[in-house]
Amino acid sequence: LARGEVRSAFAMTEPAPGAGSDPSALTTRAVRADGGWRISGHKWFITGADGAGFFIIFARTSGEPGRRGGATMFLCPAEAPGLRVGRHIGTSDKAMIGGHCEVFFEDLFVPDSAVLGEVDRGFEYAQVRLGPARMT
Repeated sequence: LARGEVRSAFAMTEPAPGAGSDPSALTTRAVRADGGWRISGHKWFITGADGAGFFIIFARTSGEPGRRGGATMFLCPAEAPGLRVGRHIGTSDKAMIGGHCEVFFEDLFVPDSAVLGEVDRGFEYAQVRLGPARMT
């Protein structure tokens, strides 16, 4: 990533009624499985998804949509079975490599080692990234 040989994509935004501008509405779920997690959900407007080498996936690991907390971030290679990049969504912005795409997680398995930080603390971690980006 630092050498520019691969790109990442941050998969948080979801179609209604999921997490659009309000990440507490997150509906993509990650459920404990033997040795890891099973992720199921639908994201869209994921910048750079087409051709990304890996994804940071924002998924609910506890709680209910509309409630704060209960989100976890996972690291997953783009070629993992169960991760599918769908259509490019048309926008007026044509400058982003990899477009703005739909991404589907269909019983995607990720090992415990894929958890970024601590389980259920994803909202805190995401805010560190998103707060300054939104200000600029």
